[in-house]
Amino acid sequence: MAGGKKTANRDLAAVALATGKTAAEAATAANVSERTIQNWRRESAFTAMVADLRGQMVARACGELADAMTEAAKALRGLLGSPTEGIQLRAASEILSQGLKVMELAELRGKLEELERRLEGGAKQ
Repeated sequence: MAGGKKTANRDLAAVALATGKTAAEAATAANVSERTIQNWRRESAFTAMVADLRGQMVARACGELADAMTEAAKALRGLLGSPTEGIQLRAASEILSQGLKVMELAELRGKLEELERRLEGGAKQ
């Protein structure tokens, strides 16, 4: 039973640290001492757990942002039909500006992937 409680405490501490809490705050959340937190932070398995949790949180946030971007793009597109010319102009300008940035990033990504393929192919020879 003690091992289960320790694991639960470690998990609570890992979540607290992954969300940006201080060692003292994580210790409070996990009901352990700050020294215990510092000891756990020296363990590669614990730091990997914190990093994995943080990565999962970032991935979820990216998904939320991607979903919101779709809605934002629809909203901008809708503003093109505004009766106010100033709003139409700002919407059109923003769409063009952001669209060009997306296209540039996609082009750069394609070039980077091509360079990586070439480097990988050269390394195998």
